[in-house]
Amino acid sequence: MWRSVFLHEFIDRRITSFHALPGRLTSPSFALVPSAAIAAGTNSVEVTRGKGLEYMLDEPLRDVIGLSCRVRVAYPIPNNGLGHVQGFPLLNFGFKASILSLAQTHPRPDLSGIESAVGFLIGNPNQVSTSAVAILGSRSFTDVRVDWHTSGQARISIDGKLVGYSNALAPGTSFDIDRLSCGLPGEPPEPHAPQYQIARVFVRALTRTDALVTLSRLLPKMPPGGEHGRCHLLVLANLLSLLDRLRPFMAAFHQAKSQPWTEKNGPPEGPFQADAIEAHQLAVTSMLALKEMLRTGDFSKPDAFLEPFTTFLRILRTSQPDQFDALAAELFAADVVPEACRELLKSELEENRGALDPIIDLLSAATKRVQEIMRGDENGEYTRTPNVRY
Repeated sequence: MWRSVFLHEFIDRRITSFHALPGRLTSPSFALVPSAAIAAGTNSVEVTRGKGLEYMLDEPLRDVIGLSCRVRVAYPIPNNGLGHVQGFPLLNFGFKASILSLAQTHPRPDLSGIESAVGFLIGNPNQVSTSAVAILGSRSFTDVRVDWHTSGQARISIDGKLVGYSNALAPGTSFDIDRLSCGLPGEPPEPHAPQYQIARVFVRALTRTDALVTLSRLLPKMPPGGEHGRCHLLVLANLLSLLDRLRPFMAAFHQAKSQPWTEKNGPPEGPFQADAIEAHQLAVTSMLALKEMLRTGDFSKPDAFLEPFTTFLRILRTSQPDQFDALAAELFAADVVPEACRELLKSELEENRGALDPIIDLLSAATKRVQEIMRGDENGEYTRTPNVRY
């Protein structure tokens, strides 16, 4: 589902030794010369204002709904006379201008209580930014990781440990990415600007279509081209609309079951309530089981998916019963397959029934679980029947 966008580990003295989606380095990047001056056996480059690495994508990534950024960084040169640095843009992503004003309207994680910080920018450095933190100030490297998803969740980790979290960062937002950069190449240099050593940069992105594309690759192959291809695209578009409807619900769930948090100022138990942690584990378990079934074609143990999936749904409904039932009713009533495509896809289903039947049976069982949850509590005592078109 997630795709690698850019990986540079500065393995030698050639700045072009990296893996990335098709694109090009801009001219200021070629002024960087990897060296092993900071740690034995580890190559790195120095970035600062007016000096850095910038990579332009040949084709912008469209409809990005998730980012995962990892940087190995050291701040060994306190040339500004300070013991720490506040808000320097270490990693920057370029977005379309139309997204910048939208992103500015959303709240940012409150990380002001952490004094030693290095900043991550998302957007134009002069217009919109999202701060992330790293405790720096030594000659050793620190692994900084920032994860964001359109559900509103943003996590900041240092050396594998969570240090900052927001549950309402730009929920529902998507954007296009056309570049990324380390440092501020092309910006006017400043006296005593902070200088960093970067030993690794790894960026992944999740686009709006990635989940369905991944799923479609696991499904049995269908006839290509012609009317079949057109109908498949229409169904895909309708499924994307359903997924878009799910995201506000999940954003509300995250906000109800977690709190903005920093390691320094937050409660010691962390930002997540127990049922939020359980829901996440159940979602991962059920999706991994479904992926394995689709990959192997073995559907002989449907409960490996259905049981964690059902418990996950119960947690969601307990948190927001009215919203859950309204959403489920809306999804059941949705017409995913357009009228003009029904006969064509029906014949396609008949031709491939042997391969598709186990998948249909599993999804039908999952649908039944949803209906049962809507009608009653977890003990199976039915309390009401929603107005749903089954």
